[in-house]
Amino acid sequence: MTRRQNTTTAEHRGLSAFPLLVMSVACLTWGSSATAEDCDSPCTVSRAGLPTFRLVNTVGGIPDWDLETSAFGVELARLSDSPNTGAFRVDHFAQSNTLVIGRFPGNVGIRTSVPEASLHIGSSFPSLRLDDTSFEGGRVDIVMSSNSLTIRGNDLQVGPPIAVIDTRSPLALRIDEMGNVGVGLFLPQAKLHVAGDARVEGNFSVGSRRTLKTAFSPVSSSEILARVTDLPVASWRYQSEGESTRHIGPFAEDFQRLFGIGDGETISVVDAQGVSFAAIQGLAQRLAEKEAEAERQLAEKDAQIAELAERLTRALAAQNAVLTARLAAIEERMALRERSSVERTAPAAAAAPLAQPKAQGD
Repeated sequence: MTRRQNTTTAEHRGLSAFPLLVMSVACLTWGSSATAEDCDSPCTVSRAGLPTFRLVNTVGGIPDWDLETSAFGVELARLSDSPNTGAFRVDHFAQSNTLVIGRFPGNVGIRTSVPEASLHIGSSFPSLRLDDTSFEGGRVDIVMSSNSLTIRGNDLQVGPPIAVIDTRSPLALRIDEMGNVGVGLFLPQAKLHVAGDARVEGNFSVGSRRTLKTAFSPVSSSEILARVTDLPVASWRYQSEGESTRHIGPFAEDFQRLFGIGDGETISVVDAQGVSFAAIQGLAQRLAEKEAEAERQLAEKDAQIAELAERLTRALAAQNAVLTARLAAIEERMALRERSSVERTAPAAAAAPLAQPKAQGD
């Protein structure tokens, strides 16, 4: 249903170019008891009920418009619009300077009498809501409070902020024309460039699959290990940190000098990990070589011990054979001596006279 049927259009088609011309101060009233004293502005229109101006176009295809007072405020709407859906409406209780179009071309002010930008919002807590009505939850609020600018999505009361920017610092956050994001600096040199500490309470992953890389070349893990041994490592703190803060690590200048990578200002996490892995491999290789050398030396010692044991066994066997022969010779001589003694005592026993028995009664 449209706002109302256009019953007056045909009546106005034949009017002259200026059917009504009001100059200086004029007061138009109808359907009301307004008097001349009620006309306190150059042009006052008074009508009982809800007064309406209708703008009728005599060119086909162009809609007619109503400027009317409704229960919701002053509304500019097409005749084809449904009630209270006009293109422009000012609430009856709108505050001062609700909407101001400034002298500078294109400047629009909201709650400010002198807009100084294309869109100038003046309020104790100015805010801007972007509401995508094509799907539920497609809402973003931009709110300024105190010295911060908060960008929050979906539920303003519950949802976490997308971003909070401290407006006291002009270098709080900047996104340049290349898409680089700088935090704490004006000219970011990377997709994310932070001047200060960065903290990640969770996993931090660096893309490292082979398909992302090119120009491969091998490295000598033993050489990397030797250079790591020469890399100065100290305890220190950044100049922007308090005296109680300490770090342990190398310096970018030494890292670039020894390994030929980096810019001499920073140490890439990828490069630091790569050098660490290569050094670990070099250390493992060195340990393997040490273990192989130790095993070789141990094998040599075992062979020497086995040879000495064999030589000792042979020497002992020979010595035992000599001792056994000597013992056999001694036993043989003792046996000969015993036989000789027996042979010498036997003839004497045979030559001795036998004793005669005595006669009975002697």
